[in-house]
Amino acid sequence: MAKRLTHDPFTDLTNMSYGQLFDGSTWMLSKGEDFDLAPSTVVAKIRDAWHREYGELQIKADGDKVYVRHVK
Repeated sequence: MAKRLTHDPFTDLTNMSYGQLFDGSTWMLSKGEDFDLAPSTVVAKIRDAWHREYGELQIKADGDKVYVRHVK
């Protein structure tokens, strides 16, 4: 029988999908908890996914944290 997944296997994020990340909230993602890649790589992947879908996004890596905000 088919199972609903708790995370999106098409992203590099372990605890959320791009759809969750792009819900209009400001998110803080932590290396080791939400992703395993270098924070700068995650920033680039999120920015690319956002631009393909919606347009403008504010995102930055700061140490092991990544901050994301949709700009309306």
